[in-house]
This record gives sequence, structure tokens and C-alpha cells, in this order.
Amino acid sequence: MLKEIYPESYQGLFAVFNAIHPLSEELKSAIISNSHIAQVKRKTTLLSAGENSNTIYFIVAGGARVYYLDKDGKQTNTWFLFENELLISVYGFFTGQPSFEYIETLEDTTLIVVKREKLDEIYLQFMEFNFIGRKLTEYYYIRNEIQANELRMLSAKERYETLLKRSPQLFQRVSLGHIEEEFQLVQTKALAQKNSSYDINNYNCTNYALDVFNIIRDANHQIEIKDWVGSSGFNYGKTPNGLYNKLLTMKENGYTNISKGEKKSPAKKGGCN
Repeated sequence: MLKEIYPESYQGLFAVFNAIHPLSEELKSAIISNSHIAQVKRKTTLLSAGENSNTIYFIVAGGARVYYLDKDGKQTNTWFLFENELLISVYGFFTGQPSFEYIETLEDTTLIVVKREKLDEIYLQFMEFNFIGRKLTEYYYIRNEIQANELRMLSAKERYETLLKRSPQLFQRVSLGHIEEEFQLVQTKALAQKNSSYDINNYNCTNYALDVFNIIRDANHQIEIKDWVGSSGFNYGKTPNGLYNKLLTMKENGYTNISKGEKKSPAKKGGCN
């Protein structure tokens, strides 16, 4: 009997499940028939606090975050999830109670979408799928425990370094404000450097920006730009335009967390180009 050829979007999901327990052709067909593919834009809210969470997602391409708001409206991110990972609001999905979390896409994202009632139907029909579900639940529970222990035991700098070792793609794909540890390090550096002696050629606004940017980047990912040398041969040092072009190049090379603004700077005065 020839094996059925399944849609490309499901191959990553099947690979994850197969690594836990071999999938029968019948189970693969049941997963496809009880789910659908969704294409969503960046910054799409998939779930808001107070809503019922009756959907589980598998990320085919793209990324998302899960976060909550405290009483003052401050956002705290609990999960960053990318390709070949499950996306869910755990409390709302498993209790049936209104969620206290939000789910938002970080990029244009392709998702496999399964409703809770359809998932339960597959569990009832295929016993091996219950085993897969239990192992995945254990995996994400352990990840959650690791994060909770790090929050209690590590400093902000240690948590940030650990996070980047575990998930290096965060460098390119998550905006600064989304990672609390990263923001704390940047804030500390910015305050420490604010009284540095200003010199338009040797330590200007661009040098300051580079110092702040690079505090959260390891030795292999430091942002470096060349000095701007005018037509007369005078060296004006680091310039905003040089930094702009560097960031633009990084964005073109896959750093999706860099946004290009449309605002114009004031008219140029002097050599700071």
C-alpha cells in the first residue's frame, strides 16, 4: 500500500510527533482532517485576557509570544515560541476558564490550528496520540519549571545570558522591549553612560547608542560601524547615518526585530551626518 503524500505544512508537526511515537497513516489523516492552516500577520492577537482559550496552535513558520498584564498594565512575557513548537494558553485551554494571558504573533506566521473538541476526538480514537500528548505536556511543563527556577535564582544578567544560549534566535527575532532582562541591562547601561563626556568626533550620540546596544550582545554579535571621513579627509567619527545603514543592512540580512521608521530627522548642522 502506497503512503499518502501529505501537505508540506504538516511535515514539521509530524516530525515532532514521530520523534515521540511513530504515527500511523490513519492518525496523520485524522490530524489533517481535524485541523486547518492559518496565515496571520505580525502583531495579530490570537487570544486576549478574558476570552475562552479553546484552540491550540502549531507554528509552521514565524513566531509568537504569550504574555499577561499586571494591575498597572505592565506586560510580562511568559513564552517566546517559534517554528515546530506548540502555542497555547495553558491555564485557559485546560481549565475552560477565561484566559488571563494574551497571545500575539511576533512575525508573519503560518499556523496549524486545532480546536479543543477536535483534539479530544483524536485522543478518543487513537490511543497512541494520548501518549504523544502526555510526553509533550511533560516537556513544556519542565520548560516552565526551568524558567520559574531561573527567575528565582538568577540575576537579570544571568537570566539573559542563559536565555540567549538556549534560544539564540531571540537576537534576531524579538524586539528589545519584549525581554525584561534585556531591557533592564540596557536601562542600567544607559544610565551609567549618561554622564560620559560628549565629543562630536570621539564620543557622540552614535557612540553612546552603540555602547547601549552592545551591552546585550555577546562578543560575536557586537554592532560595529566605520568612522565617516569627509571629502576633505577629516574624520568625523561615528555618525547616525552610519548606524542607520548598518541597522538597515542587518534588517535585510534577517534581523526581523529591526523596524524601519518613516520619520525624518531635523536638518543637518555641522559634521554629524
